[in-house]
Amino acid sequence: MSWPRSERWTLQLGRFASVGVLNTVFGYGVIFTAMACGVSPYVSNALGYFLGWLLSYGLSRFWVFSNTDRSQGSMLRYAVSFGLAYSVNFGVLHSTLLLGWPSFLCQVVAGAAYFLMMFFLSKTWVFKT
Repeated sequence: MSWPRSERWTLQLGRFASVGVLNTVFGYGVIFTAMACGVSPYVSNALGYFLGWLLSYGLSRFWVFSNTDRSQGSMLRYAVSFGLAYSVNFGVLHSTLLLGWPSFLCQVVAGAAYFLMMFFLSKTWVFKT
């Protein structure tokens, strides 16, 4: 791997992580606020991730991966990737809740699984650069 390619990858990873931090603060804010209002962990999780999806698509497309493709292809791929990553998230959430873990810890562990899956899919398929 040449240095410019490595530098670009590092920049993208750093930006993706920054978007992830912003999205995490936003998403968990929605999730935990909804849970504090009595909404179930499942519905709270879905709401947080849906609203976060809107924020993260725009930031990932334009700031992280500098994708200038004007077709709807990246949005469709992002939606599919989101569905796959969210399925992993939901599976981890459901499994850890069944194990009796505290719901707030379950949300954090499920979020980490989502982040790893979404970066991999975004980098290798959605915004392939």
